[in-house]
Amino acid sequence: MKLKFPLVLSLAIALSLTAPSAQAAVKKPSAPTITSVTSSAAKKGLVDVVVSISLPSNNGGSKILGSQVSGSGKSCTISATKTSCTLKGIKKGASLSLKASSKNKQGFGKNSSAVKHKAGGAAYSAETRTPTFGTTTTTATGFIVQITNYDAAWTWAGTATASGTVAISATGLVTVSGVAINTSSTATITTTRAKYATGSASVTATSVYHPAFGTPTATATGFTVQISNYDAAWTWAGT
Repeated sequence: MKLKFPLVLSLAIALSLTAPSAQAAVKKPSAPTITSVTSSAAKKGLVDVVVSISLPSNNGGSKILGSQVSGSGKSCTISATKTSCTLKGIKKGASLSLKASSKNKQGFGKNSSAVKHKAGGAAYSAETRTPTFGTTTTTATGFIVQITNYDAAWTWAGTATASGTVAISATGLVTVSGVAINTSSTATITTTRAKYATGSASVTATSVYHPAFGTPTATATGFTVQISNYDAAWTWAGT
């Protein structure tokens, strides 16, 4: 029976030594994201501003206990894992710079990126328009590709690697040009819109020298046609 006591003692010592290590693993959470800001109708020159957030992607290893929104001398709290609170009695027209942070048992983590809002003005939304693309068609100087989720309510712009230039039509057709033959180029397309978050996506293709033809002329046994971009530096063959 006496042999049991050293065993119990050794277990207790092991537990007391490992417990601090588990505690040290918990960190403060990452920043939440402000997803929307809206203002109520004005009453006596004052508005209420509702701020919504998405909770941190990393809780630091411990559950989120609450969040806080602050800016321009005002603040409101969000309990537990709820996602919105209201800044009350804001003077209509006041310019707010809002940030949010969340806490776990280690305390509050980093602030979110600031969102600017004019009390009583247009709502803010973190919705993004991330470009999506169809199939690329290569050209001798780049490539063309259709933006499949094009919406003229957004402003579209692009840049390209390998000295390429980007043009985007009113229907969302992207043309990359100025790239050397047989060279890979990546076009990065961005979307912007007032009160919305910026979106971005990239598409890559390699320029290829394709034959181009003039108008064919029929013959008794077939036809003839001029290659309009013929270059003797290339070897030409056909079937």
